[in-house]
Amino acid sequence: MHDARTLIQTFQAGKISRRNFVTRALALGISLGGIEALLQSCGSSGGTTGKAAIKWSTWGTPDQMKTVQQFTDDFNHQHSNINAQLALIPSVDIYESKILTEVNGGNAPDLFYLQDLSISKFRQDKILAELTPLLNSSASLSKSDQFFNGLWGTSKSADGKIWGVPNDCNPLIIWYNEDLLQKSGITESPADLQQQGKWTWDVFLNMVKKIRAKGYQGYIVDNSWALYIYPWITTNGGSVYADNGNGSFIADQDPKAVEALRWLSSNIQSQTFTLSGALPKGQGGDVVFENNRVGFFTGARWNWPTFHTTPGLKYNIVTWPTNTGKKIEPAGIAVSYFVISSRTQYKDAAFEFLTNYVSKSGQRYRLKGEGVLPSIRGADDIVDHDPTNWQAFMDARDNGYALFTAEAGTPGLSQDVNQMLDDIWYKNADVATTLGNVAKVANPRIAKARSDGLF
Repeated sequence: MHDARTLIQTFQAGKISRRNFVTRALALGISLGGIEALLQSCGSSGGTTGKAAIKWSTWGTPDQMKTVQQFTDDFNHQHSNINAQLALIPSVDIYESKILTEVNGGNAPDLFYLQDLSISKFRQDKILAELTPLLNSSASLSKSDQFFNGLWGTSKSADGKIWGVPNDCNPLIIWYNEDLLQKSGITESPADLQQQGKWTWDVFLNMVKKIRAKGYQGYIVDNSWALYIYPWITTNGGSVYADNGNGSFIADQDPKAVEALRWLSSNIQSQTFTLSGALPKGQGGDVVFENNRVGFFTGARWNWPTFHTTPGLKYNIVTWPTNTGKKIEPAGIAVSYFVISSRTQYKDAAFEFLTNYVSKSGQRYRLKGEGVLPSIRGADDIVDHDPTNWQAFMDARDNGYALFTAEAGTPGLSQDVNQMLDDIWYKNADVATTLGNVAKVANPRIAKARSDGLF
């Protein structure tokens, strides 16, 4: 039965002729009467008029994915030979395990979203199809060179092969509460200072201290992911990993990296900065910000839909302050990727959906009014001009980086690094010693992951 079903799907996709279908069906032992019934079920009286039925998955609820569902419906309307069905997985926390269960059960989606930390694992298990030839083909509406360079991360291997396409992105920036700055006697706008090249660590720290003196939280440091911490190193001119993020962990050997984390730790220990992990359960920097109780916190475009509709909240954004004399230095970008299963029977149809989805027109269709930014050049006109300094989102994206390939491509490393860094924030551990311990743990694992071909 399984072979017959596969044969039907191949015929419906238009990959074989009616004659070949009949020949193969006879070889499977299906009677002529049975073959005629199968042809009728395919909706074919001669020729291939069936559709390639593809399934794709992402995380989210139907309410959250209304625009994505509408895109899928419109795609089907415009492509008479393809029927794409969206299979939502409600929570990102169970997403990867759910996809793997479906893969092992032979019911995997033909294409699906993956987080950066999952790309290498799925590649190692030979679950992903390489996309380079398709992206460079005439069938592609979204050539690889149209995407912003800093977004590829671990989805592009060292030899230039592409295994996933950034579907959109969320550069990390600093949100600030305009009312609290005014109440704290701060008359200069961080956004204006950034444009003037005066948005420095010292200026930022002085503002935070003034806000703290008025009884509010000054700045909430998000320590839930090392990518939130790394920008303090890179905006200080330091490095975390060698070879543009593809090599060994070297922050322990970089004086600028050590200096940055010592500065951050010192301000956390003095309670000038507040650690997000130390907030009451159920609260994060975004909640405190919505309630007008913190001047600055690290966030991204995903915060905008909520802030935009919060009564009485006056907000703006700015790129990370720098300690190098430059207006802007690279900071982190949260990115997920659209991939195709190596086990799909409809690779061409799956790519037709993918290339439409991530193309300039596709991103313009589905991202307007959403809490994400386009990952492809030429679609920024759909980004709402709110907050006032909305351009800072694009500046951060154009200059930033996805999670470093060496970390994202080494299984379990990102979680372990973040846990080790927590010793600095919670236990006041020595920065240089802790970074040295991270290097001892990370570098042998990075070397093995590289030798295993994970990145």
